[in-house]
Amino acid sequence: MCSFFKSRKAIFFTVDALLASSLILIGLLAAYSLYSRQITPDNIWYSSSSIMESLSSIKAGQLNISYISYLVSSGAIKNSSLNDSAVELIGELWATGKADEARELSQELIDSSLSGELSGMGAAIYVNGQEIYSRNSFLSSEENSSYLSSSFRLVSGIKEATPKEGYSSRAILSAISSKIQPSYAYFGGLVGQGNITQFMMLPQTYTNISSAYLEMDVPANFTFKINGNNSGTYPAGCSGGGFMRAYQCSINSSYLGNFRPGLNTIEFIFSNYSSAYLSGGFLRVITSTSDLNYSDVSYDPYSNTASKTEYLPGISYVVNLYSSVYAPGNITNLEIFLNYTTDLPLFVNLAGVPVYYSEAEGRIAVTIDNATLASMLNYSAISDKTLPLKIGHYALNNTGNISGGNADVAIITDISASMKGRIGDNDSNGDARTCDQADYFTNPHVRRLNVAVCLNEIFINTIMNLSGNRIWLVTFNDAAVYYYNQSSGVLIEYVNNKNYYPWNNPSGNTCTCCALNRAYGILSQNSNSSRKKYVILMTDGIPNECCGLNSTGGCNQSGLSNSSQYKPSTCDEDYVSDCAGNDCTGPMQSAINAAARIGSINRSSIYSIGLGPMGSCTNANYTMTQIAEKGNGTFFGSTNVTQLTQFVQQLANEIVNQSLVYQYQIVVISGVNSTLSPNSYVKLNYTPSSPPFIFGKIPITLESQSFGNYITSGILQIPEGVAVSDAKVTSYSGVYWTHNLTVNSVRVFNLSDFGSNYQSLGDPFLVSIPINQINSGNNSILISTGTSSTSDFGGSPDDRVIYTLLMNNSVSYSAVDSNALGCNWTLEFNDGTNTTIKVPSDYSGTKSCSFRTASYDHSDSTDLAVYSMLSQLDLNKDGLLDVNINQQSLSIETFAVGGVPSMWGPAKVEARVWK
Repeated sequence: MCSFFKSRKAIFFTVDALLASSLILIGLLAAYSLYSRQITPDNIWYSSSSIMESLSSIKAGQLNISYISYLVSSGAIKNSSLNDSAVELIGELWATGKADEARELSQELIDSSLSGELSGMGAAIYVNGQEIYSRNSFLSSEENSSYLSSSFRLVSGIKEATPKEGYSSRAILSAISSKIQPSYAYFGGLVGQGNITQFMMLPQTYTNISSAYLEMDVPANFTFKINGNNSGTYPAGCSGGGFMRAYQCSINSSYLGNFRPGLNTIEFIFSNYSSAYLSGGFLRVITSTSDLNYSDVSYDPYSNTASKTEYLPGISYVVNLYSSVYAPGNITNLEIFLNYTTDLPLFVNLAGVPVYYSEAEGRIAVTIDNATLASMLNYSAISDKTLPLKIGHYALNNTGNISGGNADVAIITDISASMKGRIGDNDSNGDARTCDQADYFTNPHVRRLNVAVCLNEIFINTIMNLSGNRIWLVTFNDAAVYYYNQSSGVLIEYVNNKNYYPWNNPSGNTCTCCALNRAYGILSQNSNSSRKKYVILMTDGIPNECCGLNSTGGCNQSGLSNSSQYKPSTCDEDYVSDCAGNDCTGPMQSAINAAARIGSINRSSIYSIGLGPMGSCTNANYTMTQIAEKGNGTFFGSTNVTQLTQFVQQLANEIVNQSLVYQYQIVVISGVNSTLSPNSYVKLNYTPSSPPFIFGKIPITLESQSFGNYITSGILQIPEGVAVSDAKVTSYSGVYWTHNLTVNSVRVFNLSDFGSNYQSLGDPFLVSIPINQINSGNNSILISTGTSSTSDFGGSPDDRVIYTLLMNNSVSYSAVDSNALGCNWTLEFNDGTNTTIKVPSDYSGTKSCSFRTASYDHSDSTDLAVYSMLSQLDLNKDGLLDVNINQQSLSIETFAVGGVPSMWGPAKVEARVWK
């Protein structure tokens, strides 16, 4: 479909101008309808039909009506409108707000059509139900007429208060004055051990560096150098840190001048080699650059081939590198260059395959060429995948060094009156025994609290035998109190002190929710997300007190108190009368709810241990089972001391094993010297799955929010209509390996694909997402770590997505509007600067427009085109542009567009005749 527009010197034909304004036309000038209020005489029907047929078929210029000449001479219509039908001309006058002219023209047309014997008829013209002109018949108005006939036509290209033809503009961003460009240096899952040197590329041209930021998991302080210049000591003074957590460090602005365009060298200098390593992280430097397509990837759009060189970190002490590489497409060529010194054999494992091994000592420089690598690796199978890379010494491999435990344990013991009863039955007066008495294990009459004391000793001796584990002792009856000490011997003395564990004369009621609330407070205040949390509850069963009051003075089943707030008068925790029924429902549910609150804490478990005949007491058994289930643990109850002892010893051992902290990837050795030079590299040539650069699009690199949980799950949100050229998930794996990444329920990375023995594999800090797995809108991300394919330890709250979007730098032609003048535009940018530019550049008017406030002339096609293009440069829709532009970078095609029809409508033009 074509139309013409004209400039001052020439006439052009354009497809773009019409395409930008096109609608699907419904029944162009073809619709015809008829309705009658009564059976109408032929002449009434013929009159309305004839009027509409004539007005639709005769061009306005063919009508012998002087008023049409007046409309042209007065400028109300253009000469081109004379080629339109009369009905189109009426519609045009109505649409452009010329109501008087439309009425006058309609009157002349009606009067000339209904003359002679038809002059007594009433008639009217309507557009979209709006009366343009009406005259009554000699005998009646339209409302009380006896006969009425109506005919109408649908006319395209008109809409009230819009021009029939006008101007269309297009905005193109021909260049940028600058954009915010983050550049990154990434560190692998483990980089060590020793002083570390790494190359980092910055744009060859940039106007300034606004910030530099270090984020990494590191065990000790280091001196940071930029191009040989001392640039601070970190992570001292940084925020964050901890197990599988990153330190966040802002580089002082006084050091930013140490960076330079192009290649930079950064160094991490440690004082203690045993803690001289990085467990993942990155350095981010923010520059302002005019380089539209800055990237570390070389790309030839004509052959659709790409290549990138990933430099390996320099390591000085013992080479022990766990990392990864990635090519976003089909690998065509690989090359590895190593420059190292060693007094031990060195190997390289790429994608689970040992691609290099040498026993040579001294200074070695070796290239592993493509022919060698292609003979060992299946390029097709490893393309578009994150490939684990490990470089080190076989002689230093180990199965993991135990560095201690990370268990925080609250052991809760019931010291209420019922704990004086026998372990084996319902008798309320058991025999006092110590753990080492001869009949302790065989006497069914042993007092329940005595058994609890002995079980406490087993927990303390076993769990505290591993350095780093911690225990809090909690006792409760009508209230809950606790004791903490780091010495296992002191804790043993405490549980054997009858002032605290009164096994001679236990007393009081059973406020189980009080004890669980106390345990929740202990773990919340003293533990952290990197440690495993356990609550062990030892009691004889039925709670009979609540931790809060409701509005009517009864039991608040969600009470948070550590002491009793309410006791139902009918609940006495009696093993006969309260084992069934609802008398103790409030206290029971209070305890269950308190357990659920503990269960909501990450990495927590509750184990409930029943002392006494719970198997025959429904309410006691139900309560203890629910407490364990809500707390992610298990329940065990018995009347047999030997069985209880065996269970507790097994549970204590399990807690120790679960809390072991391994340093799987760290080597502990002295007397070894090996170095890896930072000019070592892995070079990848490939055919990209999607082009990294696309003409007419601007790459913008962004970061998602950190995921903030240990599952670890997050969301990547992609704006509608925006392409993604790159996306990768960071993973702080700590002492484990990053082994799974799922995107939108599709597993895109599985470390076990490269081997079942993780010890021989690299550990990716970056796991790339294939572009074809990313959708517009929300994308779900799930990443996890482990030491084998069957283990899963979640991830880090500091994990996130770093991704690059391709923004359009132009828009197609705007809708047709009455003007194409332009404006003085005020623009604000993400870097805090602002500017005012004229669009078009020769605009001399006084109009002011603001992108941030969306203030512009909606009837100006140039303003519409500019606002539409600027909207594409504001990804988060905050009114601040993500790229900086100036007067020279914005090109607007603003030639006058004459005769381009609007594609509004269709509008309904109707002729009514009555008598």
